[in-house]
Amino acid sequence: MIRKVLIVDDAHSLRFSMEVILKINGFQTFSAGNGKEALDQIVESQKSGECFDLIITDIVMPEMSGIELIENLDELGIKVKILVITGFLNDEYRERLEDLGRFSVLEKPFEMEMLIGKVRESLAAA
Repeated sequence: MIRKVLIVDDAHSLRFSMEVILKINGFQTFSAGNGKEALDQIVESQKSGECFDLIITDIVMPEMSGIELIENLDELGIKVKILVITGFLNDEYRERLEDLGRFSVLEKPFEMEMLIGKVRESLAAA
């Protein structure tokens, strides 16, 4: 079974690199430049029954942050595994993520091998 991964980051080059490496490793990838675009895609995927297996999201983005995306998913009752990637994991963000639940976190910059490991770990988690 091919796993569906949505990559949410406002940095186009990083999004593209992650898409390439995940595709090479057998994942089906989709992307969004901010939380609002991602939320729209996630809601549509839920309606069609083609849900994402994992959301990889940055925290700091225009229009809707990664934390706001996660909060919106909770409000809508959408349960999906989430891997947070960020270069700005300060105490405030860490506390907000802990309040929202347990998510895997990968701090930027990271090697693509680390990304693949975290994706596999996130998908294997109960």
